[in-house]
Amino acid sequence: MAPSAPAKTTQSSSERSALAAAFMVWALFLANRGEDLDTWFHLGVGRWIVAHHTVPHLDPFSFTAANNLYSDSHWLFQVVLYLVHALGGIPLITALQAACFLGGAALLVRSTPEPRLNGLKAVALIALAPIVADRMLLRPDMATFLFMAVFWRALFARPAAPRRWLWSLPLVQILWVNMHGLFMFGPVLTGAAAVGSIARAFMPLPQDWMQAEERAASWKELVLLFLAVCAACIVTPYGAEGIRYAFLLYSEIGHGSDSFMRSVSELKPAGIVYQLSPPVLMYRLILAGTALSAVLNRRRLSLSATAVILAFFHLAGQSVRNTAYFSFLAVPFMLQNFAAMLERDIPRVRPTLRGAAITAAVVLGFLLVSGRYYVHTHDNKTFGIGRNPFIRPDGAIAFVERSGLKGPYLNDILYGGMLIWRWHPERPIFTDGRLEVYGPEFLLEYRKMTEAPASLWDEVTGRWDIQYAILSGISPYSEKIIEYLTGRKDWPLLYSDGFSAVYARRDGPNRDIVVKTLKERKDLFDTPPPPIYPKTWLANDPLEALTRAKFAVFAGRPDAARAEYERILAARPDDLDSLRNLAAVEARTGHTELAITLFKHALKLGPRDAPTASTLGVLLLSSGRRDEAVPLLERAARLQPDLAQAHAALGAALYQRGQIDEAARSLETSLALAPNDPYAHFNLGACRLKQERLEDAVTSFHRALELKPDYSEARAVLSKLKR
Repeated sequence: MAPSAPAKTTQSSSERSALAAAFMVWALFLANRGEDLDTWFHLGVGRWIVAHHTVPHLDPFSFTAANNLYSDSHWLFQVVLYLVHALGGIPLITALQAACFLGGAALLVRSTPEPRLNGLKAVALIALAPIVADRMLLRPDMATFLFMAVFWRALFARPAAPRRWLWSLPLVQILWVNMHGLFMFGPVLTGAAAVGSIARAFMPLPQDWMQAEERAASWKELVLLFLAVCAACIVTPYGAEGIRYAFLLYSEIGHGSDSFMRSVSELKPAGIVYQLSPPVLMYRLILAGTALSAVLNRRRLSLSATAVILAFFHLAGQSVRNTAYFSFLAVPFMLQNFAAMLERDIPRVRPTLRGAAITAAVVLGFLLVSGRYYVHTHDNKTFGIGRNPFIRPDGAIAFVERSGLKGPYLNDILYGGMLIWRWHPERPIFTDGRLEVYGPEFLLEYRKMTEAPASLWDEVTGRWDIQYAILSGISPYSEKIIEYLTGRKDWPLLYSDGFSAVYARRDGPNRDIVVKTLKERKDLFDTPPPPIYPKTWLANDPLEALTRAKFAVFAGRPDAARAEYERILAARPDDLDSLRNLAAVEARTGHTELAITLFKHALKLGPRDAPTASTLGVLLLSSGRRDEAVPLLERAARLQPDLAQAHAALGAALYQRGQIDEAARSLETSLALAPNDPYAHFNLGACRLKQERLEDAVTSFHRALELKPDYSEARAVLSKLKR
């Protein structure tokens, strides 16, 4: 018997090594320059609260929302964030974030303390990391992941957690309700546990199911605990008003949300994420593992834990960002199911699981440290600790301060938080996208202006007396405005660095500054281009070069864009973004056959890339090659059903074929996704004429002309219909 002891020790040590490797992967994911622009919003609000010794009740940051009601459900997190930043800047905030996420992951592991499952735990944690990494932002999410783990450990751990864990939950809930709008997860988790205990006490459940609902407290105590957690939700400076924000958050997601919120990528339903990126693949893997574990352990399943997982699965289906919350709780649920059923089979697979975990950790670790992971996922992050070099409008901010531009300004919605941090209170912002402050009507008008600037730019800038605009070279909310302003001499470009740009009204209080700047301005494309590979072993996404090229396209500089894309492709021939965008440049400049050739090559590199298939289909359709275009457009719409361009072009193609009803349906789908497309409205009007629905046709033509005032075809049709 004695010789077996060392083998057991070695085995235990190797399993601990696998678990340590999994935590190493989490640490490497956390070591990224992943600050996003919301970080600066939270820092700005935290600074305001510390300076005023109170929380805001009316918005103090925006001139368009001045004195609008503002219930700040993140105030405590913002104060903590600001104080931590004051002590150690972004690196110390990153350390705080790492403590929250690693602490939460450790609590999940402790919820199933079976040592024999350490290999499986390691594999599950590594699979979970890419999903949760999408929420590893310097935002209140870090608190929510930690608090979710505390609640799961207290309520659903196996064996049951001590009573002291349970009665700490109301205090944790008080922290949660003052830190993040997703605090309602706490009552949901507690309520499920209470219902499970009531069922155990009063329903004739099978013995195994009753054992799965066993906890350290009675059902009466759990009901009291649930009530205490609910009561904690109103322990805020706003009282019960703070709860309204939690329901507002839920209204922002799913099919019931307004079109502005549906356009935000992280709020789109998870079912419409079509590219098989690492987070999507791992989500599907965890989803399959969770379902398998529940089926295999169905005789000893915890009904309350299952109800929680189903509720979070519903949330995941409503919004991409919620897949991380579902997966975070699905992992301990899955582990507990396997722990309950795998009594004899687990020793056979333990070495395989350990080896898989360590191998995956080494490979993923190399991809993260070398930057190749972020290149593959096209994520605007880099490995390391510090500020994100890709997202900040520092150059534009410095130019405005240096030049002395004055007056109200319009900003890209993504820059609102950074501008609050840098300029409050001297320069109030135009917007930062808080639905609860600005309201849906304002945000929908903003979206319409960004998608069809010709229809609203003069009205909006006149209403708010806008004197200059700070726009982004990488934001979808700026690209069409930049393209539109390029053709307007009364709104000249004063500054650009590829990432950000400043335009100003030629006449007005800044007239002298505009004249002087235009004389002295240095062309962006006269400056040396950015390096694509700063180190031979360290890969980086050529985002700066891509951004310069895209800005050149928007600003009417196709030659500069072509040169930049060709430079990228010389170093990275398989860069799909560059190839697709180069093809678009060739199409814009009349080189149609070359553009078609490039798009076909791009489609070979990315056969599941719906935008490539759609754009190629549009180009073929405009070249009179309808029969070639239709299969590509159908393919694009099938690959990505929320791609408005594919449905709009397919509608136009079907109209040409004489399939009027099918064309109208495609165009209606397109307009539900992108309601500010004047060409889709015009084509739908043409369909309505064929369907002898004159009133609807006139409405569609009027809408097209409203969105594009120089749309001569729409004006001509309306004039003809009036005769």
